[in-house]
Amino acid sequence: MAKVPNVLVSAAPAALTAASGLVGGYGVARWSGRRELGGAVLAAMMCSLPLPVSTPKAQ
Repeated sequence: MAKVPNVLVSAAPAALTAASGLVGGYGVARWSGRRELGGAVLAAMMCSLPLPVSTPKAQ
């Protein structure tokens, strides 16, 4: 099995990504008049949030 480096990649803070999704989704919904499109933008931004990374402990 390949070794995975124990380094976390710096990413945009989760709060910034969530806020961008909320504001962007609201803007798209207002501009288009379709709430579904705003929800799609919000969902796309939420899917880009980094997942928590757990590394196995060395034995």
